[in-house]
Amino acid sequence: MCLFACAFIFIIDLQTGRQLRPHCLAHGQQMTSDSDWNLFSDKFHALNELSPLKIDQPNVEFVRRLATVSQGQLAPLCAFFGGVAAQETMKALTGSFTPLNQWLYLHCESVIPSTSVTARTNTELHSRYGPLAICIGPENLQRLKNLSAFMVGCGAIGCELLKNLALIGVATGGRAAISQTQPMRDSDTQQTSVGQKVDTCGSSGQLHSPLPVCQPDEGGAGDVTRGQFTPSCNPSTAQTLRSTSLNHDIPDGSTVLDDPQAGVSVTGITVENDLVRTGRSGVLVDEASETRVPNTEPISQHSAISSTSHRPDSRTHTSAEVCVKRPKADSREDTTSHAKETLAESTKSFPLSGIQTEVQNASEPSSSSPGNVNVSSLQADSRPLLLITDPDHIEKSNLNRQFLFHAKHIGLSKSAVAAEAARQMNSAMRITSMEEKVWPANEKTLFTDEFLLNLLSPEGHKSTDSPAPSGIVLAALDCVPSRRYLDTRCVSLHLPLLESGTLGTKGHIQVILPGLTESYNSQRDDDGGPDGPESIPYCTLKSFPTLPIHCVEWAREKFASQFTLKPERLSQLLTVLDRNRPGRQLSVLCASLLRIPTANSDQLFSEAERETKTRWLSGQLTCSLASFLASRPIDWCGCVRLARDKFERYFNHKARQLLHSFPPETRLADGTPFWQLPKRQPTPVEFCATDPLHQKFLMSYSRLLADQLTITPPADVDFNSPNTEDLAKHLDNCLQAYTPPVFVPSAKRIATDEDETSETSVNNQNAEASTSGDPLNLDEHTIRALRTTLTALEDALKLRSIYACHSVAFEKDDDRLAHVDFIASAANLRAVMYGLPVTPRHEVRRIAGRIVPAIATTTAAVAGLVCLELVKYACRAPSSDSSNPTTHAARNAFLNLALPVIILSEPAPCPRIRLPNQSEFTLWDRWTVEPSKPLDIYTLGDFVLDLKKQHTLEATFITQGNRMVYISYLPGHQSRLSKRFTALLDLDPGDSYVDLSIAYDAGVDAPADADYIHGPPVRFLLKATRGTELPS
Repeated sequence: MCLFACAFIFIIDLQTGRQLRPHCLAHGQQMTSDSDWNLFSDKFHALNELSPLKIDQPNVEFVRRLATVSQGQLAPLCAFFGGVAAQETMKALTGSFTPLNQWLYLHCESVIPSTSVTARTNTELHSRYGPLAICIGPENLQRLKNLSAFMVGCGAIGCELLKNLALIGVATGGRAAISQTQPMRDSDTQQTSVGQKVDTCGSSGQLHSPLPVCQPDEGGAGDVTRGQFTPSCNPSTAQTLRSTSLNHDIPDGSTVLDDPQAGVSVTGITVENDLVRTGRSGVLVDEASETRVPNTEPISQHSAISSTSHRPDSRTHTSAEVCVKRPKADSREDTTSHAKETLAESTKSFPLSGIQTEVQNASEPSSSSPGNVNVSSLQADSRPLLLITDPDHIEKSNLNRQFLFHAKHIGLSKSAVAAEAARQMNSAMRITSMEEKVWPANEKTLFTDEFLLNLLSPEGHKSTDSPAPSGIVLAALDCVPSRRYLDTRCVSLHLPLLESGTLGTKGHIQVILPGLTESYNSQRDDDGGPDGPESIPYCTLKSFPTLPIHCVEWAREKFASQFTLKPERLSQLLTVLDRNRPGRQLSVLCASLLRIPTANSDQLFSEAERETKTRWLSGQLTCSLASFLASRPIDWCGCVRLARDKFERYFNHKARQLLHSFPPETRLADGTPFWQLPKRQPTPVEFCATDPLHQKFLMSYSRLLADQLTITPPADVDFNSPNTEDLAKHLDNCLQAYTPPVFVPSAKRIATDEDETSETSVNNQNAEASTSGDPLNLDEHTIRALRTTLTALEDALKLRSIYACHSVAFEKDDDRLAHVDFIASAANLRAVMYGLPVTPRHEVRRIAGRIVPAIATTTAAVAGLVCLELVKYACRAPSSDSSNPTTHAARNAFLNLALPVIILSEPAPCPRIRLPNQSEFTLWDRWTVEPSKPLDIYTLGDFVLDLKKQHTLEATFITQGNRMVYISYLPGHQSRLSKRFTALLDLDPGDSYVDLSIAYDAGVDAPADADYIHGPPVRFLLKATRGTELPS
């Protein structure tokens, strides 16, 4: 039916030369005439014959509702179709993916109001939200303005969401009145959706129309006293447009104001009190008398288009008209002379640079500095608020898809910059930014239950005329654990959540409504992802790679170990020891660990103290850290030699060790060869100073070492030179008299089980080491490393290098550094060793940098669909009419713009689970138990009894998170029934409740394999104080 609705609009336009009036303008008039419907009926049968889907009778009501809002604009729909159209453009330019070869329609008919509006609410049509009000109605628009939201994440989707939220006016309600004493700010520059004209104050202009018209609110918010169109077209068209005027809904002499925050200005001439506005044809127009007066002030054509900067000196004009707007006068004075006088007074009082209007509300900060948000003030303020939080800072790689950020913002807070950008789009938006992470550590201090409920359930801005829905949570996160945690909080607090994500050309949105739909955690997928190290078995990562990505992850792990983690551990160790005499305590402790007496050891420690310190150091100075400390070079040539050592150990000795432990003829227990696909037999790599890949590894590793130890690399060496001979000569000079380490087979265990993790591997090695009889677990290599350390600490240069060692954080965006070069060269050398394909540098950067593939097209489409669902949520019926809410209007979306595939589906309902007492519950349910006795005498048995009295269920399992509280079939737990209940719980001071997970006896009717069944979460209230009874 969308096809026929669009056809109806085109037919009326082509056959009659006019456009349908918006439904909001139909107060007392017919929106369409009978002849219009007759014309459509005649054309319907012809269109039906051409359509592959035959329709017996058209859905007249559906067509009528869509047709009568055809003059409006819905920014989220524009964003969605813009993303799809942009992706189709990229397909045409690149020849990649499958083009769209059909008509694409997407409607949201549920947001169209079913009733006409009054003249009082019709004033919204003259504001910057006029096109939106046509689509959803002024009452629903007010609901959007009064909607609070909590957006977590300000990445690519977050930026697009903020743009859409600013365009539809979320969190702009509850503003103060206009004051005409303050100058305009640059931040008042705003933007609107496609098809609207925007002046430097950002107020919307004319609706999208085939004919250029000048609408009364073209200049700015509130610059209208009468809603009369002034067309720059032929007289017949002008009369047609004038007949569709909004004038009949506005009393004579009334002033219609837009959002009070927006400034009042016009194109070319800036005036106060809605007196004058500009037109196009070079005359002044007094619309009360339809008199046109020549305009001698030149007006630039550049003033007629949208601008994002307020530049007073740019208004040099050429040709235009100025429309004089005033109430109808009772006297019969000459309207032409009155228009001239009004214009002269206006231009005399106000400069062309812009009218001096602004919202004056000193008590309301428009933003908060990052990390310094006054939580108590946010909770006390009942006005709608958009709160955004993101702990990340802007990186160079963000700029190609997160369009609110620019090069000058690199290093700044994402949330703070995004909030300021959204404020420039819509200065009426009340938005606050934070840099805090939404995770369990902040659950009891910052993002508490009370804070979120007060933020998203404001009461101060609600009214009986336009009931405001509760707030909503928007998830713009890029990692699954954070999404799962946020979903858990929303389910616990019964908050609606709009979840979304993208991966290249793929995207999805999920609508999560309290009590109605399943949650994000209802579906479980692999959290590691194809590029995450969590999804790669430990043995595959360490010894048996089968894909190039395994080599990249191995190189990324080596970078973290050599340049980030070990330097951090070394710095922590040295920080604990005194720095007044660097190396003194470290040398004494190393000697004590080796049982080597020194001149100062007896003076420093007694035998008992030495034993304590020795055991402490054995836990801090591990074998690998001791080797790391002892191997720190003191100059550039030392960095190159250490890099050469690492090359030999990583790509030669490692292969030899594997072949020593598992010779080529090795067979498994079932007789099959050990070295068969997917396992690849390694080949030792022999170093060649002229090989570009070998050079890249040595140079990048050496540069990272120099950065770590504050050593200056030679300035006369071009590390990125394509001339391999120059680098080969430099390497030869640095490696003079160098002897590579000799391979010595090791008895170290190599993990081969794919189920084995790094923790179990370390535990196995520690278990093997503990059988040696040495209580300090020292092997030959560690003893040799500690002896080398003692020798190194006596060298002043070596000691300075050790104390200068600092961690290096991985930086994927700065090509001047050697970070990506090291990972790319190390990964590809490992791939060569195992006979795998090499990986291009840009792909290595993507994998190692954890860059989620994101393009602006998919992001725009997904964000548009999210905000479309937000509009549906805000346009719900008032609470008095929603006793039985449904999800018939909500839609989950799954799309792949490459194919292209766009699937919309109604959210799955939350499953209902039946308990042995024949009651049912969903994931949104939670039981509450209050102690029946004072807490100091309230036992676990009392809790089990209270639970049984309330729900007639016998608790068999009680857990608090990962903490086991009670298991009925364990003999040792029976004694806990008489213990004080709070003593068995993990409580923090100030806790008012604790959430428990409880399983109950399945009963006699349960299946044979079902011993128990999980019930809803139980919240135990810690209300009772010591020695006092709770009220019954």
